[in-house]
Amino acid sequence: MAKKNLDADDVLQAATSVIEAAVHNQETADALLAKLRTTLRALEAETRDLPRKVSEKVEQQMQAAANNAADKIVEKFSAANLTAIKAAKAYEKSIQAGPKQVMLFAIAGLALFGAVIFASAVFYVQSLDAIQQKRQERDLLIEQIQNYQILSRIDYMYCGQSLCVKLDKHLKPNRYGYYPVSLRN
Repeated sequence: MAKKNLDADDVLQAATSVIEAAVHNQETADALLAKLRTTLRALEAETRDLPRKVSEKVEQQMQAAANNAADKIVEKFSAANLTAIKAAKAYEKSIQAGPKQVMLFAIAGLALFGAVIFASAVFYVQSLDAIQQKRQERDLLIEQIQNYQILSRIDYMYCGQSLCVKLDKHLKPNRYGYYPVSLRN
């Protein structure tokens, strides 16, 4: 095997190639880090607005449910009013027919009116339950959003095939200042 003598130009050329590769790697790492920071800022901005957006949406849905319930109650009372008018007309007719028939029509009209009022009340109570359920859903979503905001403040990076996080200064980090963490599926 023949030995090749290295001259200063060969050494200089090899050193230049190594330096250029290192500069290229550093530029690539800087660009990736800048993209990661931009993405993180965008994510933080979105998570800051998320509780307000969720709250507004839930409030709109609750208002729509309340309006719907109110419309149905008005509809039921209108129907009850028509029933009462019919009962009044029947009462006037029954006055002419006799006292026994008058009493029967009055009791029947009152019973019908009471049934309509009872059905309206039952429907209204169910609407309150639905509103309470929407409030519980909203509270749960807000709690989940707050938990997500806490997790989004964790300082992490990918090192090789694993995820690394920055922890307490008392522990021993890898060469980047992060600690490897194994992920579970």
